[in-house]
Parts: sequence; C-alpha cells; structure tokens
Amino acid sequence: MKNNDLQIHAGEVELLRLRAQNVELQKEIALLRANWNGSKNHRTASIVEQRLQALETALTYSPDLNYVFDLDGRFTYVNQPLLRLWGKTFEEAAGKTVAELDYPEDLAKKLQLQIQQVIDTKQPLRDETPYTATSGLAGMYEYIFVPVIGPDGSVQAVSGSTRDITARKGAEDALRESEARFSAAFAHVPVGMVLTTPEGHFVEVNQAYLKMLGFTREEVAAVGFDHFTHPDDVQLTHQYGEAHRTGANVPTILEKRYIRKDGQIVWVRASGTMRRDKGGQPTEFIAIIEDITERKRIEKALAAKEAQLEQVFMQAPVAIVVFRGRDFVVELANPFYQALLQGRQLVGRRFKDVMPELEPHIWDAFNRVLDTGEPFAASEWLIPYDRNGTDVLEDAWFNCVFHPLREPDGMVSGIVVVCSDVTAQVRARNALEGANRELEEFAYVASHDLQEPLRMVNIYTELLARDLEPHMTDESRGFVAEVDSGVKRMERLLKDLLNFSHVIHTGKDEALVSRSADLNASLAQALNTLQNRIRSENAVVSVDTLPSVCGDEAQLAQVFQNLISNALKYRSATEAPTIQIGCRREGSEWIVSVKDNGIGFAQEYAERVFGLFKRLHKNEYPGTGLGLAICKRIIERGSGRIWANSIVGEGSTFSFSLPEVQ
Repeated sequence: MKNNDLQIHAGEVELLRLRAQNVELQKEIALLRANWNGSKNHRTASIVEQRLQALETALTYSPDLNYVFDLDGRFTYVNQPLLRLWGKTFEEAAGKTVAELDYPEDLAKKLQLQIQQVIDTKQPLRDETPYTATSGLAGMYEYIFVPVIGPDGSVQAVSGSTRDITARKGAEDALRESEARFSAAFAHVPVGMVLTTPEGHFVEVNQAYLKMLGFTREEVAAVGFDHFTHPDDVQLTHQYGEAHRTGANVPTILEKRYIRKDGQIVWVRASGTMRRDKGGQPTEFIAIIEDITERKRIEKALAAKEAQLEQVFMQAPVAIVVFRGRDFVVELANPFYQALLQGRQLVGRRFKDVMPELEPHIWDAFNRVLDTGEPFAASEWLIPYDRNGTDVLEDAWFNCVFHPLREPDGMVSGIVVVCSDVTAQVRARNALEGANRELEEFAYVASHDLQEPLRMVNIYTELLARDLEPHMTDESRGFVAEVDSGVKRMERLLKDLLNFSHVIHTGKDEALVSRSADLNASLAQALNTLQNRIRSENAVVSVDTLPSVCGDEAQLAQVFQNLISNALKYRSATEAPTIQIGCRREGSEWIVSVKDNGIGFAQEYAERVFGLFKRLHKNEYPGTGLGLAICKRIIERGSGRIWANSIVGEGSTFSFSLPEVQ
C-alpha cells in the first residue's frame, strides 16, 4: 500500500504542475479518482478526497464546460456549468455517454470516435462544433480532449474542456471582413497606397501606384524609391522617412516628383503614418500617394496668369486702383493712376487723405457699391480736382467703373476702380460741336439768304427774255434756257440744303425718342405730296399697316417722300414702277422697308449713297445728292439706323429701324 501512496503523490505533483489550464485540473481529478477508488488507506483516501473537492470547486467556477470520460466514453466527472446547461444533476449524468445524454446522433458518433482516438494515440485532440441555443441563436463551441496518463504510462481516462467561442468567432469573422475590406480598398482605391518597412523597403503596393509609375510590381520591388524619384527630390524623400522613423518634427505631407517609366514627370502628394509596437519601435510605414500633376499644372498656369495679370495691371492704358474697407485704403495703384495724382503718395493711405477735394457724390458712389455689391459705371463723369498740386481745382472728365471686390464667402471687402481720363476728348468734342453749330448756322443762313438773289436772277432773266424775244436768235434762246435751268437747279439745291440744315439744327436725339410718330400718317403725307408723280408714272404702291415709333411724324414723312421719290426716279425703262412698303418687328425695334423694281446699283455703293452730294447717276437723272443724307440724319436723330440692299437691274430695298413706343 505504501508503494501505491507514493504513486498517488507522484501523480498529484505532476498534475499540480499543469494546473494553469482547466484541462489539466480535470486530468488531475481523473487520476485522483482512479487511485482513490483503489486505495485502502484511510489517510490517503482522505487526502485524495480533500484534493478532489478543491479541484472540483475550482472547476465549478470556471466559465468553461469541464468533464472527464472513462475508457468507455462515459462521463465520470462533469462541472456545474455543464450540468446547468444540460439541466441535470451529477447523478443523472454520471456514467452516461454523449449519445445517452441526447446529443445529436452525428455529433455523438463523432465525439465517441475522437475519445477513442485520444485513448489510442495518447495525443490531445482539438476541434470545433456548431450549436443552436434554446433561444434559437446559433453559436460555436471549441473543445479539447486530453489523455490522462497513469503512473504506469497507460491511459486511465480522457479529460475534456469546452469553451463557447461564438463571440471570438464573430470577432475573428469581423477581423477577416475588415482585413478583406482593407485589402480590397488597398488594391482598388483610385489613389496610390504603399506599405514599406521602416527603412523604406517595399512590402506591398497597389495597382493605382503601379499605374502612376508605369512599372510592374516586380520592377518596383527590385529598384526601390530612389530609382524613380526625381534626383532633386531624393534627399527630401529621405528626410521625410527619417522624420517618421524618429517621430521628431514629422511633416504632414510631402510633395515630390516621380519619373515614370516612360520618362514623364509625375507630381505626387504623399501622406503617411508609421505603425509602432507596444515598445514604440517602428514596425511598418503606410503611405497614400496622390497624383497631383494636374493640380501642379493648374497652379503653374495660375501663377503665369497672375504674372500676366500683374503685367496687364501695371501696363494697362487706363488708371486702376484697389480700395479696401470703409476707409477706402489704397491697396494697389497702377502707374496710370499714379500719373493722375502726381506727387501724391497712394498705397497704404486712406483715399480721403489722398484726395480730400473730391465732392460728396463720389464718396456716395463708393459707399453704394460696398452696400449693394452692385457695380457703378459713369461715362464722361465730371470730377473737378487738383491735377497739378497747385491748390486749384480743374474740371476733368472720366469714364469710370467701380466694381465690388468680393471675398471667397461673397462678402464685399473693397472696390476696384477703373478710370479713363477723357478730358481731352470731351474738350475736343465740345469744341467740334461748337464749330459744327457755327457751320450749321452758316449753312442755314447762307441757304436761306441766297434764295432772294436767286429769285431776282430768275425774274430779270424772264423780263429780258420777254423784252428781247423779237431780236433773239436760236443761240440766245439757248443761253436763256441754260440760265433758267441753272436757276432751277440752284433753287432745288438751296431747298434741299435748307431742309438738311433744318434737320441737323433741330433738337437733340432725346427730344425725338420721347415723341410718338404714327408711320401711317407720315406715309400718307408723303403719298399725298407725290400723288401726281405716282399717277403720271403709272406706279403701283402697296402698303402694310405700319406701327407707331419714336420720332417726329413730319420728318419721317420726309423720309418716306425721299425714298419713294427715288424709287420713281430710278425706275426701270421697261416696267412700270412697283413699290412695296412693309415692316417687321425685331426685339424692341421696328424695321420698315421700301422696296422697288428699279435699275438698282452695285452693293459696294450701299454706304456711299447716304453721303452728302453723293450721286451714282449724275448726268442721267436730276438731283442734288442730299435726299438720302437727309434721311440718314433724321433716322439717326431718332436713335435708329438706315441701310440699303440692291442688285443692278433688279431693284433696291431701303430699310430703316426705329425704337418701338414704350
């Protein structure tokens, strides 16, 4: 019996050494039970019983399901968690097989075979099996069967432990899914991704990175970063990697150049992170490489544009100044603007301090642009100021545009002022207008005053011809006829010249466009004047209903009269005159046309016919060359335009446009 006690003690010591795991505790229980059953020594039996109770207590509070099989595969020990799962007492479970405990048939056969395998091979066995809980939820068990070896080296029992690994499996599945997603993202993300060692040796690269460089995966792995990094950026790349390895002054991003396999330069933006172990040592580097070649191209183009804009700003033939804030501090001023204010310091100063002499309405315009965000434009704006620093204000005229300067959020923070000094032009135009008025008055007076002497020439010529009739020869009668013809031509010329002077001497354009003229009334007046000629020429005049337009009815009657008269004058030699008067609307204008079937003229003379004293047929047809010039002046005075289209031998169409009546 003493020898048996020693065997129990030796087995207990060996099992206690393996207590770190529950399975080892179960092996200890199984071995103790086997020896305890054969022991006749009460002292030994008591020791073994105490030991069994201690071990069983430990296993009862284990979260695992612990149990022991005998060599027939029957339970000899089951801990409390497993009994609770079964809903049985130890007495109900002891001595039964898994089949007798209502395990599924397939699982019971599998477990029985695995128990026998452990007995036969004396080797542990690990496996997993799915389960369905009473709630209906599926789960997964992991179990291990371990042989219990007796002092004689034989298998005395099989110890088992089962653990619910459903949560762990879920975590593993989630991890695998996460890794799969990361792998998919790494492989297919449209930006380059690189995984390297801390020293910069390639571990993995994705397809986008390879496409960016034009190299294969094997070529990239073989040559390393320096091979396709631009020589001027190699040192910068090394510094970037070193900063990440040491963790000191780590830059957020790195912009560098690659040289593709085909030799093209690729600009990239690299950002990355160094992964470290628990001890803080770098383990791997993950980098994202973004192709920014297009952005760099745009930046370069933008820089070039900015340089061009600066050049345009400095060399623009107009004055440009930029104001900031409510104080209108001068931020920029080009040389042309500086030239307008000789001797005055502009940049960095309030404009009120620069030009204190400006009148209030100018400051009102500045403030209105800031308040409304709407541009302001003025043409030939009178701005008196001290041009030469002599403290004397001089009248100056400017074409100005004040444009709001907006921030990215849309807020108006300043004004861009563009000015063109038109003082010289305004003064020259005023002088020219004065001279033209004098010329117009002279033409009016001359044409009016010349009519009286011309009437006297006509009267005395008729008296002389009557008194000398008995003594006149055919030659002298021809002289008298020439004088009479010349007087009549002069009368027509003076009459047309007087009409032209009257037209250009009347009011401004604004006075005409403020009136409403019924074109039907104007046309009726012209037709009434020309009715005898129309009848004698057997002319056919067709008329559309005409609108009311902006203009003067009497002057527009003269336009119709001149155009219809020309159509009658330049008639075809083989056909009776046909004149069509129509109209159409285009936008806010009415287009009126007078079309004839006369002799026409070459289109190249379409502009010339509206000139003063311009006649295409000087000898064949009578006239002064002022009729169409008068028409042009009347139409343009009414803010319209007049033009002609003609084909030689097929007739002409004269058209004019005038604004509709608002």
